Amino acid sequence: MASQEVHKIVLVGGGAVGKTTLAFQFIQGKFVEDYDPTIEERYRKVIVVDEKACMLMVMDTAGQEEFSTIKDRYFQEGEGFLVVFSLIVKSTLNEAKKFHQRIIRHKGEENTITVTCGNKCDLEEDRVVDQEEGESIAEEFNSTYYETSARTRHNVNEAFHELVRKVRQFKQKNLPEEKEPDEEKKTKKKKKWFCTIL
Repeated sequence: MASQEVHKIVLVGGGAVGKTTLAFQFIQGKFVEDYDPTIEERYRKVIVVDEKACMLMVMDTAGQEEFSTIKDRYFQEGEGFLVVFSLIVKSTLNEAKKFHQRIIRHKGEENTITVTCGNKCDLEEDRVVDQEEGESIAEEFNSTYYETSARTRHNVNEAFHELVRKVRQFKQKNLPEEKEPDEEKKTKKKKKWFCTIL
């Protein structure tokens, strides 16, 4: 029996952009406005994406909002990253750019897999980042863009599922090639030693 797929997803972004509420909404299916970000930073959930089940490990960087304090292990362990900014706070766009650059420094540009979320789209009257600007940032990140709402669950599943697809594609593309049986025999062939008596 094949072992279950496991994918490690990390949520990054500035303070109060809604990383934890997105994680809660995705994992538990509810909007939690008041929470203690120190209670739990890792979540597990078995999900089905494109009719294939997998275990998703979601790592939330809440509680470490300052850019410099987020531990390197998040970037080292993560396979895919949900880069989150707030549609109602313009400065969070620049924070998202900084986090994206930090991912690249740890993973390398060719190994950086992201989905970008402009969160809090339910607060339309407070919006200061328009859709075109969000799409432009995502394009800069070579990323897929979603406008999400942790409150209404708009595009929450879609964003996580798209990230799983990207991680799957990356892993499939980078599978080590299997050696042909004949090649394996050749590599394992023992050296012959000769002894000459004078």
